[in-house]
Amino acid sequence: METDIKKIIEKEIAIRLIYNPKVLQNSEPITKIVKILSSSKHTRIDIVTAPNTIKYNRNWWVNIHKEIYIRPISTNIKLSLLEVINLPLAPKKHYFKSSNELIAFTLVFPALPKDVRMFDIIESNLPDTKTSSWLNFYGVSLESQYAYQNTSLYAFEIN
Repeated sequence: METDIKKIIEKEIAIRLIYNPKVLQNSEPITKIVKILSSSKHTRIDIVTAPNTIKYNRNWWVNIHKEIYIRPISTNIKLSLLEVINLPLAPKKHYFKSSNELIAFTLVFPALPKDVRMFDIIESNLPDTKTSSWLNFYGVSLESQYAYQNTSLYAFEIN
């Protein structure tokens, strides 16, 4: 019996599913992390974004640079992007069809070390410009921000 409980606990530690994680700083408030799946094989991050309705024009676009990485807090470890789902890699672009369009995409990275509780997502350390901004999240917690687990795109709120 003790062995069964130990196996269950080890499995729970090996796979962590976090909805609406706490984030200390987000370079683009219109972009939200909806879910993180952290396992012993990879770290999957599901994100939702929309055009900035204040600045929106019909040429508004989004993409991701292959140089994006995750870095456990207080380390020099850089875990590079393995796969991106539903979003083009730069220089290709996804052009929004309207100011109300939402796009959900997934970034897949190697597994985070087991003891990590917080990490950064860094697309670039360059400053944002009028024509481009970077997808940077600092202090992403492996804890949920809210008590509920709503991953619906309709739950997407702009703060």
